[in-house]
Amino acid sequence: MGKEATNEKSQLAHTVEQLIAVNPYNPDIRPDLENYVNEQVSSQTYNLDANLCLLRLYQFESERMSTPIVARILVKALMAMPAPDFSLCLFLIPERVQMEEQFKTLIVLSHYLETARFRQFWDEAAKSRHIVEAVSGFEQAIRAYAVHVLSITYQKVPRAILAEAINIEGVSLDKFLEHHVSNNGWVIEKELEIDESTKKIEARYVVDGNAALLICNDVGVKLYIEVKKSVPDFEMYLLIINTIDKDEVEMLFEGETGTVMCLENFCREVVELIGDIIDCSDSMSLCDVKLNKIISDCNNSDVKIG
Repeated sequence: MGKEATNEKSQLAHTVEQLIAVNPYNPDIRPDLENYVNEQVSSQTYNLDANLCLLRLYQFESERMSTPIVARILVKALMAMPAPDFSLCLFLIPERVQMEEQFKTLIVLSHYLETARFRQFWDEAAKSRHIVEAVSGFEQAIRAYAVHVLSITYQKVPRAILAEAINIEGVSLDKFLEHHVSNNGWVIEKELEIDESTKKIEARYVVDGNAALLICNDVGVKLYIEVKKSVPDFEMYLLIINTIDKDEVEMLFEGETGTVMCLENFCREVVELIGDIIDCSDSMSLCDVKLNKIISDCNNSDVKIG
């Protein structure tokens, strides 16, 4: 029975492709196209060209438009992100139809995804389950898109950020991580055993066989993202992560606050080292790793520790 159903679906897809190839503006093919949308929903397949063809036919026969079918087309287009399918479909839908509540909701969901506001997306989707859950595989497709966005944005992703983006927590999140560690080469930070107080992490990527380019600031990150966007092959330009031992100066300075960090046992040797590496008239404080001040003024000859 299952094999017969699969063959029937394949036959419908083949038939639709032939009908579109002969005359995509023939109004008689509208019922076949509508049935094909329902097949895409049930079989978790997708054909943008066929869906666009149907939306164009609706423009000529607006009285025959099926809003449930249009809604399913838009949900399938959302699931295809980061491809611009949703916008392509929306351009063919009359404004009066877009003002209906279910379509306004889908437009809002699209905006949240485009701007990577995943927490707001999942909150809004939870209020409209009758729309999105009518299409099989919706949540899985959106999670895949969220992972795609995070992978080209972060060198390492905090667990909380990932949980928010894919809307999974607890044991389910653990299983999700285990799956990607086993199948997609993910690495959990604690397994790296990197002490960031004594080591720094470098990120590089290779372009067209040249020397590996170092990502060292926000401009480098933006350039890398643009390079990734320019190629269709997601496996190209993968990040190369390396660790390098910090020297004494790097271990004693905390870049964001401009303070000097005492990472371990602060003592007279630490103060003397600070005196050797600092040559400025401005006072500078010495702090512990929690940014609690240990020495308020390193230029004061009467420094007291404690």
